[in-house]
Amino acid sequence: MAAPAKPGLIVLAQLSRLRLQTSPCVGTSFVQLRNYAARKGKRAAVQKAKRAMAKTEEKKEWKPKRLLMKDEAFMGERPQATAEWLARRPTDDVYLRAFYPPPRLSVPDAVARLADVNAPEMYDNMDGYLYLKLHLDMRMEKKNKFLDAFKRTVMMPNYFEVKEEKTVLVLCKSLADQTKARDLGATLVGGTEIIKQLEKGKLDKGDYNTIIASNDIIPDLIVIRGYLRKQFPNTRNDSLGSDVGVMVHNYLNGVTMQAEKPAGVHSYANIVVPVGRLNMNPEELEANVKNMINQAMSHKPNRAFSDKFITRSLLTVPPGKENFDLNTESYIEAPKKSNKKDKQADAGEEEGAEESKMAATN
Repeated sequence: MAAPAKPGLIVLAQLSRLRLQTSPCVGTSFVQLRNYAARKGKRAAVQKAKRAMAKTEEKKEWKPKRLLMKDEAFMGERPQATAEWLARRPTDDVYLRAFYPPPRLSVPDAVARLADVNAPEMYDNMDGYLYLKLHLDMRMEKKNKFLDAFKRTVMMPNYFEVKEEKTVLVLCKSLADQTKARDLGATLVGGTEIIKQLEKGKLDKGDYNTIIASNDIIPDLIVIRGYLRKQFPNTRNDSLGSDVGVMVHNYLNGVTMQAEKPAGVHSYANIVVPVGRLNMNPEELEANVKNMINQAMSHKPNRAFSDKFITRSLLTVPPGKENFDLNTESYIEAPKKSNKKDKQADAGEEEGAEESKMAATN
């Protein structure tokens, strides 16, 4: 009578029949080796399902984490900046700022606080420039459409000197206007001969910050509209009109306001522009701030939703890092009715664009 087999040998025999292979890692787990391929119909069905899923899945554009955080905290506002959160008010003189919205001040109050910070005992910068920071919502009605960044020169109600190098090209036919522009300090002044030099490439548009033109030279300027692109004179940024002297004076003595978008972000833009010096009269500074806010509001796009165009406004005095929020709504004027002059200018620009396209194709 044969001796009974040992239990260990029986287990090994069963494992060899099942063709199991032990995992290289420490433990008792096993991986099954399959000697046959999956069914052809099954593989085709899996591939078809993957292709269908790839078509329906929306491709999301990759963004760095810091930009995603900025989108969540839109325009510098807190992510939980709902109407309920904005309505919160502290009940004590001492409170945690993280649980309440920043106080919205008037310009005189914000200037007074900045004056305390920049007093001779602190920063000693009472002659420093007062800067206005604006956060703009650049969205339009369509989800994939955004307002382009803009730039214009604003004439302040209360003048203050700004150290800024400006180059301006003036185009007009009248000799009197040309002489006036030269006397005011224009970089280059001319007529149709300058247009021909720009067309042939002898002059570079990049050498000039802006181009100012009179109404009578526009028919000759249409030829290089495609080359000038955003530098083409128009009435919206006060670079096209009948009084060349006023336009040149306003540009050279005004303050440049420029909306800039962060890299990779299209939904909002920032404006940082000086509005005066800290030692000026608070009422004069308030008038300058109001003027700058309404100049920015003139670029507000037409859209159905009622979200604010200027989502936040602050005052600061560099190099200090103190920023004080303003009550923006109190400085926004009621929207004016559409101007026929602006509509005609827009229509002229569209006609000019069509003519330039036809000229390019021919």
